[in-house]
Order: sequence, then structure tokens, then C-alpha cells
Amino acid sequence: MQRSTFRQLAVWGLLLLGIAIAHAESGSHVPFETKGSVIKNHDGDTIKLATVDRGVLTIRLSGADTPETGQAYWKAARDYLTSRVTGVETNATCYNRDNHDREVCHVRVGTENLCEALNAKGYA
Repeated sequence: MQRSTFRQLAVWGLLLLGIAIAHAESGSHVPFETKGSVIKNHDGDTIKLATVDRGVLTIRLSGADTPETGQAYWKAARDYLTSRVTGVETNATCYNRDNHDREVCHVRVGTENLCEALNAKGYA
């Protein structure tokens, strides 16, 4: 009888696990493209983009890692990014979310890839 009880519990456990897995979100991110105006960039690799189709997005630029707020040269990186995005349409191709719930995107102004520009200038 103990084996039978153990088997029943195992079957129920697997059944419940299967149900939980079936209802879990896959964690996948559907890539998308959008465009808009940058309304803020508090550092050199994060922007807030106001879009018509998706509202305001917080975007982490893919391919550039600039100094964190308070670290040496963080203001220089921030100011350079500001100079590239102020008053111009900005395009984003987003493909993931990071652990801070920001969209991770390739970002362009015209034909200029902002991450490549940050890297080329030594800010990232």
C-alpha cells in the first residue's frame, strides 16, 4: 500500500508540475521596431523614448556600457548621448528586456548607430 500511495503522490505531483509549466510565461520577448523622441537620458546608455505606438519606453542601449551615475566620466557620456538625440527622431529595434525591466534595443538616429558612436568616441 505504501508503494501505491507513493506512486499516486508522484503522479499528482507531476501532473501539478505540468499544469504549472503550461501556465508559466515563456519569458520570450517579441522583437519590435519603434520610433519617437527622446525625453530623457539620465546616463550614457539609457534613454526614455516617447513613441506614438507604445507610449514611453525606458530603453537600455544594446552594445554600449557607459560609466554608471557618479562614476568618472558618466556626465561626459550622458552629455554626448544628449547631443546626439536632442530634437531628432530616434529609431529603436528592441529585442529583449533586462533585469531592470528596460527594453534592450539597437538605437539609431538617422543612419548613426548610437552604441557604435559611443564606443568610437570612447564613452563606452
